[in-house]
Amino acid sequence: MNMSRDEYLFNKAFHASSTGVDKLSQDELLEVVTTLQQPPAGQSLGLLIRTLGYAHSGIKYKYVLEQLLDGSDFSAAHMALYVLCNYWDLTTQYIPQIISFLRGEKGYIEYFVCPIAGTYLASHTEPELLDAMIQLAESNKGILEVQDAYEALYTALHVAPDDMEMNDDTLADQDVLASSRSPDWQDVPTYAITVSDQKVLAKAKERLHREKNGSG
Repeated sequence: MNMSRDEYLFNKAFHASSTGVDKLSQDELLEVVTTLQQPPAGQSLGLLIRTLGYAHSGIKYKYVLEQLLDGSDFSAAHMALYVLCNYWDLTTQYIPQIISFLRGEKGYIEYFVCPIAGTYLASHTEPELLDAMIQLAESNKGILEVQDAYEALYTALHVAPDDMEMNDDTLADQDVLASSRSPDWQDVPTYAITVSDQKVLAKAKERLHREKNGSG
């Protein structure tokens, strides 16, 4: 089966990232950069963004991915964030963008955005980012988004559900569920909040209060 040009460039960059041989030539790297800056109409950019992420010296062109973060192609924006944070470990530089993504300002929330935030908060203090995580956990977003938010809060607080020392059964009291949803929460498939989730959410709010008040 013949590979497309994009697949060829990706495979070459990917294998070179682990072997150190047969890296993308400068002309090939510039081909990737040029296509990302001036993509043909309708072209999916995800593979090329990852190619840049794996490419030797690709980080020199991080400004290209930064431009995509603010673009109208939400899929490209999410993949650009993924490469900047997970491939190049530059999360600290993109906190405002992560917060924007968590608030749904890019149309939807990709599965990796919450883990990026949770991992960062596990070793950094960033009240606005923590607040965005808490708001997502309490929102009426989809099941997966809310579940991702709770899992990221566990990561941020260095705890696991079993560490909460409480019964992890789903809360039966629908009033408790309703209290963390908008008035129309019943019309949306909701994440089943557990007792441990409630406790980690409370701990996250305590941490947020301390950080906003400068007490650690």
